Amino acid sequence: MPDHPPHAFAHGLRRSTLHSGDYTITRLRQDLDTYAEFAQSESDDAYILMVKLRPPHTYELFVGGERRAHVREQAGQPGNLCLVYRQASVRLAVEAPFDMVEFAFPRRALEQAAAEPGQPATGLLRPPPPGTLDPAVAAVGSALLPALERPAQASPLFVSYMTLALGAHLLHAYGTGATPPVRGGLAPWQERRAKEILRAHLDGNVRIADIAAECRLSPGHFATSFKRSTGVSPTAWLARQRIDHARALLRRGDLTLSEIAAATGFTDQPHFTRAFSRLVGMSPGAWRRQQ
Repeated sequence: MPDHPPHAFAHGLRRSTLHSGDYTITRLRQDLDTYAEFAQSESDDAYILMVKLRPPHTYELFVGGERRAHVREQAGQPGNLCLVYRQASVRLAVEAPFDMVEFAFPRRALEQAAAEPGQPATGLLRPPPPGTLDPAVAAVGSALLPALERPAQASPLFVSYMTLALGAHLLHAYGTGATPPVRGGLAPWQERRAKEILRAHLDGNVRIADIAAECRLSPGHFATSFKRSTGVSPTAWLARQRIDHARALLRRGDLTLSEIAAATGFTDQPHFTRAFSRLVGMSPGAWRRQQ
């Protein structure tokens, strides 16, 4: 089997990449109706997870030079995944146009997640058959698409939270250990400190690990405990704070929508308008006119 450099594709590949802690997240798109292949020649203690966003396509999976699967996927089934333990070289031969998100991460990232309360007591995964439909993984991949479109403007808080959520899901869905129960939330001082940090970073330019360290917790324990204490994730809580702050500025009436967008941590006015409309049910301009 010939060796190929990582992500060696036929002409027409579009690629964008994000990094979050131990995770590397890459969107790979090929619009041409042609054969393509790529390889990961590294042999290390790591996983590769690929989730398909665009149906249909057929692919063959080779691990360590041996053919492991020949998957023919049906139209209308975005969310099919392929999870591979990369202790040997991995090669994927793909037919027809495709659009997928690839997560590459060392096993130590799962070992750290497995040490959190409520997680299986092992970082080992039992990969499902290639082509398995997993809506939760598909949802994470789709949620990261805006960040992958503009990696330089991606919110570290959001991206780090999504990779934590992905690791927790993989452990629960495909982990090899039993899952103990989770109890309790944040202590009052931890909740206060976490909210202080989030309010000070309305643009989301802070990582879950940074807030967790201030609360003297691991990232996974913090994220789980924050949701138990507040009823929402840190990213959802921050989104509400940004909109509440935007409402206060809209009531003042002396700032333009672009100025309010910048003051509340949004990348631009359209981003602000979309987020405001989604949570409030109307545009910021319409809301201000009603005050």
